[in-house]
Amino acid sequence: MRRKRVAALLALGLIPLTLGMISATQGRAEAQAPEGAEGLSAPGASGAWLGARLEAMRREAAARREGASQGGSAAGEREAEGPQAERPVEERLRRFSPRVALGLGWYGLRTWAGGGRVLAWSFEGYLSTGALRLGARAELGRRDYPLGEDGTIVRAAAIGGYQHRMERITPYAGLTAGFGWVLQKLFHTSTSELLLGLGLEVGADLRLVRTLFVGASLGYQRVGVGGLGHDLLELRVRIGL
Repeated sequence: MRRKRVAALLALGLIPLTLGMISATQGRAEAQAPEGAEGLSAPGASGAWLGARLEAMRREAAARREGASQGGSAAGEREAEGPQAERPVEERLRRFSPRVALGLGWYGLRTWAGGGRVLAWSFEGYLSTGALRLGARAELGRRDYPLGEDGTIVRAAAIGGYQHRMERITPYAGLTAGFGWVLQKLFHTSTSELLLGLGLEVGADLRLVRTLFVGASLGYQRVGVGGLGHDLLELRVRIGL
């Protein structure tokens, strides 16, 4: 009888403990359940919370995939448009930036003391302004004189005319005007004679790489030296940037 009474008392004590544990578990499930899930049981609340988390993770992954796709397409568009966007800038620089060149010219020059061949180096500069060609050059050369000491030529000239720009080659034609001096020693006496000229020049420039170019031209001038006038033909080559 005593054993039966002890077992009954233990059973009566375990029933409130079990009910308390069930109530605490249900309270934690309701506290973790998302808004709008009030009134659900503990298993229902846990399922709703897990479904909401899975849906949020799915949306976040979809947003990441969409952002990566848009970023890749934008990068591809930038790569595709990059050379086309840079090309007008390079073309503008090639067409409108000033150019300089070193040139070498050959021509014959006659004075009152006789004729002589001239080999002259020049420094040239041009303004690249579309179809209009504007430029100038300074020249220093040596005049071969068979009857005496060689002379020195100092000359400056300007050119203005038309040029036709193409992808690689630029032909041009223009009017030239120049002046200078012929310095020479004759019969142990130093002399200087004024040189004036007006004429026409035609030629072409060939672009090699970027702004590096070579060119050649043929010029005609009517020149006057010390009161003597004659026709002058000049061949010139150059290399520049």
